[in-house]
Amino acid sequence: MENIYPLGIRPGESIIVTPSQTLSNDEYYLLRNVSIKVARHLGIVGVCNVQFALHPSCNEYYIIGINPRLSRSSAFESKVTGYPLAYIVVKLTLGMNLAELINHITKSTCACFEPSLDYVTIKASRKNLSKSIQCSKKFGNFMKSNGEVMSIGRSFEEAFQQALRMVNEHVTGFDPYPQTVTDNEFSALNYQYIFLLAKALQQRYTIERLSKLTQIDPSILDGQPLLYKSKVLAFSDLQIAHYTNCTPNQISEKRKKNGIRAYIKQIDTVGGACKPAKSYFYFTYTAKDDDVRRIITHQVPMIVIGHSFYPTGD
Repeated sequence: MENIYPLGIRPGESIIVTPSQTLSNDEYYLLRNVSIKVARHLGIVGVCNVQFALHPSCNEYYIIGINPRLSRSSAFESKVTGYPLAYIVVKLTLGMNLAELINHITKSTCACFEPSLDYVTIKASRKNLSKSIQCSKKFGNFMKSNGEVMSIGRSFEEAFQQALRMVNEHVTGFDPYPQTVTDNEFSALNYQYIFLLAKALQQRYTIERLSKLTQIDPSILDGQPLLYKSKVLAFSDLQIAHYTNCTPNQISEKRKKNGIRAYIKQIDTVGGACKPAKSYFYFTYTAKDDDVRRIITHQVPMIVIGHSFYPTGD
């Protein structure tokens, strides 16, 4: 898991991406090996969440937190990877080992195999500001969000825009802030921060300038244009229509005419190494085929009624 925002923002308020997007292979294995050493040194059997602060230009790091227990983060990771941490912890406590436990998704591999993801997930905090008018909108030491959302895509941009739409039903995605922004706007993080970034990019701020102002990695801020690439980056037809002075129906027709559509992909937690016995699915524009056969029917449509908002991790 990687926090998009710099050190100093509570993970519960930050936007978190899995797997990490800015770490090199050497950095990843450095932090991984240190985490294992920490767990072994403390004699932890079960779940251990180790949090790091890593210098962006060298391998200097600090351990800023160790959670030897199930938490909101572990609940999120279980959902992201399909690896049932709580179930595994109970079995380990009863004296079983990882080689004896079967992966519930694949039904063919054991629990000692690490999940391998070929998709990206985003966790974003959700706060109802209309119900807390007197509460400051700035991020601080106290967690103010009252829920969170999880989105899945084949790219960071796709999952990112989906998350923004779920966090606030009044936005269409990575929408620019309605007013002109200045450098001073980035002095303190708040719940409008992402949309300030969008406005700054619209005002021709360079990636380097924004990265220096926000301490957000440049690779997170970069992007690409055009219709197919826009759909890959999870721009909705409504968004594209707004920026091209068209109607959403015109964009939809043009997209269909050019064969641009969403595909059904399956989460298997092993990066396609074997076929899962059961799983769940998501739509993406970055694929070339469906993982399951579509059922085309001319019968009366059906609707599946489920829960209302259920915050991941609660």
